[in-house]
Amino acid sequence: LGAAGVVLYALIIVVGTATALLSNHFSPNAHPPWGPQRFLTVPLTAIYGFAILAGIGLLNRRKPAVHRPMMMLATLFVVTAGIDRIDAINQAFFQAGHGSLFMTIWMPAIIAGALLGLLKLALTRRWDRYYATGLAIMVFVAAGSAYVSTTGWWFQLAHLVRR
Repeated sequence: LGAAGVVLYALIIVVGTATALLSNHFSPNAHPPWGPQRFLTVPLTAIYGFAILAGIGLLNRRKPAVHRPMMMLATLFVVTAGIDRIDAINQAFFQAGHGSLFMTIWMPAIIAGALLGLLKLALTRRWDRYYATGLAIMVFVAAGSAYVSTTGWWFQLAHLVRR
């Protein structure tokens, strides 16, 4: 299963990146309210956030204390799209964040990750520093992505994809 997992990991990154870029190219009007250039950061962040955390997990596959939280949080990164399709959650975070990409897209998954971390703390009565580190990586990558999506150089780069 380990070798198959590594192959699947690589496929997710390659196919996910291609899908994000092709979706942005062929369906530029399918990403309101942020527009295609800003929204392109969302799937790319999900894929590469997954890649970072799952990569750490794969490199530490013989250390369950590191492997398990990284793989769980990597999975949480890619289910962001599913969470955002729940209308009640999407509307609540869109209104609360005044349409902020970070608040609307990433905050529900970050809160879910924090709640799972607190549940683990309550059940084990131990603070999991690896889980907390992975969650901090998730917050940092998501916040960085939301910032990058507003920069001029990102708009120029994303515009090249639409050609």
